[in-house]
Amino acid sequence: MEENTNPIPHNSDAEKSVLGSILISHLAAEKALEVLSAGDFYTVAHRDIFAAMEQLYNAGKLIDNVTLVDMLEKMGKLESAGGAGYIAELAIYTPSARNVEHYIKIVEANAVRRQLITVGSGIAQDAAESTKETEGILDDAERKIYNIAMRKTSDNMERIGPIYTRVYNQIGELLRLGGKRTGIPTGLADLDELTSGLQRSDLVIVAGRPSSGKSAFAFGLAAHAAIREKANVAIFDLEMSKEQVVMRIMSGEAGINMQKIRTGELGATEILKIADQFNSVAEANIMIDDNPNVSVADIRSKCRRLKAMHGLDIVVIDYLQLLQPARGRKDSSRVQEVTDMTRGLKILARELNVTVILLSQLSREPDKRKDHTPLMSDLRESGSIEQDADVIMMLYRPASYPETQEAADGDNTSYINVAKHRNGATANIRVMWVPEVAKYTNYASDV
Repeated sequence: MEENTNPIPHNSDAEKSVLGSILISHLAAEKALEVLSAGDFYTVAHRDIFAAMEQLYNAGKLIDNVTLVDMLEKMGKLESAGGAGYIAELAIYTPSARNVEHYIKIVEANAVRRQLITVGSGIAQDAAESTKETEGILDDAERKIYNIAMRKTSDNMERIGPIYTRVYNQIGELLRLGGKRTGIPTGLADLDELTSGLQRSDLVIVAGRPSSGKSAFAFGLAAHAAIREKANVAIFDLEMSKEQVVMRIMSGEAGINMQKIRTGELGATEILKIADQFNSVAEANIMIDDNPNVSVADIRSKCRRLKAMHGLDIVVIDYLQLLQPARGRKDSSRVQEVTDMTRGLKILARELNVTVILLSQLSREPDKRKDHTPLMSDLRESGSIEQDADVIMMLYRPASYPETQEAADGDNTSYINVAKHRNGATANIRVMWVPEVAKYTNYASDV
């Protein structure tokens, strides 16, 4: 076999032009630092120089020959960067920063090609090792390619300075908003007041006994987010068909009895209500997958593609106990399988910066209690769920138990027990259940 003698992709002239442009233009610095990182430069000297420029920029300092040489000296990199003479040459080498965007694209393109070569070699090596599971190799390969496409580096270490600046700016933005929600509103006022909406990177568990309205609750949140907040939503339903999911959303949005929609026994007024909602629902950015045989790896793969192609804000999964374990995993207990699932979904939420809403069944323990109030310990295989979740909401409808006073009175007052809230307070929130349209609404509000 012939050896591959192709040169490693790089362009030293483009790298020098980017660095020279930064030295003579603050705007060029902003453009370059928004797209490139030090690791994108092939030449070691250029990598060190850009890293020093990043430090100066993040500290809010002017980038010129003097400040750059000083920073490189402090970093102990001046000699490896070519010395003060080479820094002076860079500014002379680039008389104008007018074409900096073109130079940036050249440097970025070569960096991506080098990353693809490295990742491709690693994938080939993994594939050649018979001890590795095929699904794991595919998932790892897809993640690495996705990260390159999204320009995410594997090095996640960062100095506290830039992070502190971001947090400080976020606080300023919160002050500017004057108490408005920071997340995506759910449409339930008291819940939004507690959580400030659905937060990105959060794994939200919605738990309840069978027929407690878990799916209806999650679909209500998804519909509100997509229709009224213009969020991009993906629903993975392992229990219902796509058509059944849409019927639920249609019933809730139009305020029409679910049974009438199922049977088609609709009057003229009800048909008009559905027609009125048609455009807003049909144009909503909701993607639905009703494959009943999916694993977390399958969901992760589809969500990565959705994020890259259309954008993605919220992922709804109905429900945990129906998810398939990782293929090829041998001799693992159900508890370990659930641990892998919840951990995988939490990682997905962080990787894609989305809210993941995961529905889960509660055990029969609430049925045995006199007041039927659910507890976190009622979560099936609860250990990993409690650990990985950022928010745990447990639904409780007293009227669903025939012996209760609420059932006798036809009182549909219900509760969302926010039993875990990693970044805030917990509370038992009162809402109304509207059985005719299978929807949770604000307490005492009309449908």
